[in-house]
Amino acid sequence: MSIEEILRAAVRDEIEAAVRPLREQLARLSQSAPAVSDDDELALTDAAVVSGYSVITLRKAIRAKELTAVRGLKEWRVRRGDLRAWMNSKPNVSALRPVDISAKAAKMLASIGGRR
Repeated sequence: MSIEEILRAAVRDEIEAAVRPLREQLARLSQSAPAVSDDDELALTDAAVVSGYSVITLRKAIRAKELTAVRGLKEWRVRRGDLRAWMNSKPNVSALRPVDISAKAAKMLASIGGRR
């Protein structure tokens, strides 16, 4: 077995060990998650958590009329469907997808090899 193969295996094992608990936690959360609807209204802070964007970015989108929201008693509220539509209109938003551990390991090894 070459050094490169040993390194690949070691990196792959480390990445798998790091990702495994996250996958298990995600599986547990998805099983216990309540059903969601596009009509659900989210407070702006909750919309920020769901979308991964900051509250400031969401406020800018509301101000620019890119994101539909209603003013509640104390804060802005965004429909989940409107938030999803706005996120899908953004060019840099990508959906979660399975991680190809072998490709990640190869990329890491290539970057290490490129520094020599």
